[in-house]
Amino acid sequence: MDTGYILIACGFVLLAIVLNLRSRGPGGAQRAAMAFRLWLTRDLYRGDLTALTYARRGNTFDIDLDQIKRLRGRGFLRKGLFGGLRITMKGRLALAVRTVVIRGTAPDR
Repeated sequence: MDTGYILIACGFVLLAIVLNLRSRGPGGAQRAAMAFRLWLTRDLYRGDLTALTYARRGNTFDIDLDQIKRLRGRGFLRKGLFGGLRITMKGRLALAVRTVVIRGTAPDR
């Protein structure tokens, strides 16, 4: 049982080393953040991610048909069983990435 934990820890260390080597220097984290931001905002308009947040909360009455079409095209929304809109796991991941990458920290004054 102890060897299982050791193997899991070694796997995490190996993953950290691989990610560090792939980042290629101190700006690697910024490049990764930009890559996630470009993936997230590709083919979307302003307000689409806010509409996705509304859909996650179940308030789909304020979402335009064009926004629904774009979000469904990206795979962030799907039709539910009884005709409503459901947010997919990809949409939940997009909201998590939005929270971490796009919002970020406030700049120092």
